[in-house]
Amino acid sequence: MKVSVLVIAHNEEKRIRKCLVSLQNQTKIPDEIVVIAHNCTDNTIKIANEFSRVRVVACNTKEKGAIYARIQGFKEVTGDIIACIDGDSYASPQWIEKITKPFKDDLVVGAGGIIWFNGIMANLATIGFFFLDPIFRPTYCFYFWGANFAVRKSAYNEVGGLEPLIVLKEKLRLHLMPDDAYLSLALMKRGRVVYTRSAPVYSDDNFSNAKNPVENKGSKQNNDRLALFKHFGLIK
Repeated sequence: MKVSVLVIAHNEEKRIRKCLVSLQNQTKIPDEIVVIAHNCTDNTIKIANEFSRVRVVACNTKEKGAIYARIQGFKEVTGDIIACIDGDSYASPQWIEKITKPFKDDLVVGAGGIIWFNGIMANLATIGFFFLDPIFRPTYCFYFWGANFAVRKSAYNEVGGLEPLIVLKEKLRLHLMPDDAYLSLALMKRGRVVYTRSAPVYSDDNFSNAKNPVENKGSKQNNDRLALFKHFGLIK
């Protein structure tokens, strides 16, 4: 299997180097690393170009949001398995090895891992979703988070990619653009989407600009999640 790493970055000049260094120091070396520099106005592209094994693609769109960068990114990568991370995050040394291991099973079409942040409130959300929700939330269904997941590209193409969510957002009256949750649920129609406990990704973000990231986004994310669950027939 050919493995591509897709990095989504928007003005990440302070963090992109740490991200790319972590990808270079993996126990499993990817076949390609592609950075999608989305609407960047800082030195993200310049820094990423310092890495000889990295291909940088400038993606300038009128629309804001990671979904537009991901759509472009999936068109650029050539691997059978696409491992995705954000430019403000960095990977554990065995990340590529562990996040791609489940795909040895032909029935697996997607895999996601945990993300640890540099902030108590953000990590409470992490603990809640990955450890508590499976036990206490009746509507729980695992879906991967945008900064740490991998997909089988053939399955991604079979579900039509992420473009359908752009139309679905208005139809379902979604508050946000939950491209990671949408893609997970869409892929579940084609095969197994699994949680890979041993493939963590880390972020130095402590959400200092938000009073409470759990409180600020939690209710909207939950409502969007329930709307998507209903759309895919997981709940009534």
